[in-house]
Amino acid sequence: MKKTLMATVLAGVGMGLAGTAMAQSNVQLYGLIDAYIANEKTGSNRTMRLDSGGMTTSFWGIKGGEDLGGGLKATFALEAFFTNDNGAGGRFPGDQFFARSAYVGLQGGFGTVQLGRNTTPYFVSTLLANPFVDSFSFSPEILRTYAGRGYLIGDTGWSNSIAYSNNFAGVGLNAIYTFGDETPGNSANGRGFGLSGNYFAGPLMISAAYQTKNATATPVTASPARQDAFRIGAAYDFKVAKVFGSYQTIRDKDGLVTAGITNGDHNGYQLGASLPVGPGSVLVSYGRTKSSAGAISAVRNVYALGYDYRLSKRTDLYAAYYRDSGDTAFPSASWQTAIDRIGFGVRHSF
Repeated sequence: MKKTLMATVLAGVGMGLAGTAMAQSNVQLYGLIDAYIANEKTGSNRTMRLDSGGMTTSFWGIKGGEDLGGGLKATFALEAFFTNDNGAGGRFPGDQFFARSAYVGLQGGFGTVQLGRNTTPYFVSTLLANPFVDSFSFSPEILRTYAGRGYLIGDTGWSNSIAYSNNFAGVGLNAIYTFGDETPGNSANGRGFGLSGNYFAGPLMISAAYQTKNATATPVTASPARQDAFRIGAAYDFKVAKVFGSYQTIRDKDGLVTAGITNGDHNGYQLGASLPVGPGSVLVSYGRTKSSAGAISAVRNVYALGYDYRLSKRTDLYAAYYRDSGDTAFPSASWQTAIDRIGFGVRHSF
């Protein structure tokens, strides 16, 4: 994946890479627009459509700050997703307006503290260790973790949160705490904590992340179910190819149901590579997850192959294929359904 596009993806996530310098001399407008044509087969049903966000979810944002003197800076960011195929705001109907980020904070020798809606360290760690980065249409690592076919509860960003980042001895440390849904009578609803460490040394990247998150109880006065998740990933650039690998374990607790399984354990790995070919890169990725609880045991395999063709530093064309094999052992019928998706798109950052 092109470095400039990677920088665009991470530039607005706030937590990003701890210790990275932030230009705060003025307010900046930035964003990314991604559109693609998709042909998808879900079970026996096939559809063809024009959609938004094939390789990267389209978004726009503004950020800036003020130099307060003595090495202290005030910072802020407001970032909104949108679907450019129909001009609607958000990733889906009912999404928050500034769902990507909405925070104000302070930066100094102590690190960076941000209050508001912040991207989770767990999500950033997921981006760093796979060749399809943050594609919610083609990345096996993303689609077995987030969105409708993922096991992780909670969004890529947490509202009502405090985020902290700093760099210690070359390791970027990031932490986040959310007060959750702030439900009257049950302050534990949606509460969560996350932590990550990212290490970069030349061609090597290593990232590890942990998070624990409460669900929202129904009725809201009941004790919420909970989920713990841990992942570790690495990447190494051999110049002729950049290879990626990660391992993830997600454990549901206190009656939590994911993939139709109650109190399930979801353990799996992902392997991938980005190979420079011509003016672009061939992207390959494979993810495997085993879900189990009691007598239930289901294995899910997810594959992706793509080519990212660079027209300039800010514009690229891409083609990608994705397959999610499903497994008839899942109690939920939708998780038994196989998905085949092929898409061709264009992406431009500004």
